Amino acid sequence: MKKSKMVLACFVFTMSLGLVFTGSNDLLAHQGPGLATLDLIAGQNIDAGVVSVWNDPDSLIIRVDIGGEWKIAEVQIYAGDGYDLDMCNPTLGRFPYKKTYNSPVYGHELVLDLESEFPPDLNVAVIAVHVDLVQLDDEGNVIVEEGAWARPGDGGYEFECARWGWWFTYEIAHPSRP
Repeated sequence: MKKSKMVLACFVFTMSLGLVFTGSNDLLAHQGPGLATLDLIAGQNIDAGVVSVWNDPDSLIIRVDIGGEWKIAEVQIYAGDGYDLDMCNPTLGRFPYKKTYNSPVYGHELVLDLESEFPPDLNVAVIAVHVDLVQLDDEGNVIVEEGAWARPGDGGYEFECARWGWWFTYEIAHPSRP
């Protein structure tokens, strides 16, 4: 009985992903079009900042802003059609957009060209944002490290297996897109 419930759950999850990735159901775009603001959650329960996502006619913009004593040491971002994102236990090293800061910063902005970075028929992007945060002492030495994920407020998905975190969908608004 337990095995059949698990098989059914996997089937339903897989079918729902198919709708997200094909773009055949715009209702599955949990964020956008327009400005989407997500909480940046460190250590599963620490409010560490904000992630903003929006697009203009040419670009998709993802901005990370940190508050308090935290700073950004590294950012890993996945933005694409979702086919190559491991929804169970994603490998951060395989996220296509990464930036490491030798001197940690309070903000990071990624600007992606819609024409060259996304297929022309992609109306719903899959996005996951992970940030390695640090706190520094007065001499600039790292005293605390923590991982953080952008968490959608009302929508999005949790990774299904060992890694905690979230991914979400964003509807791209673009004059040349249907």
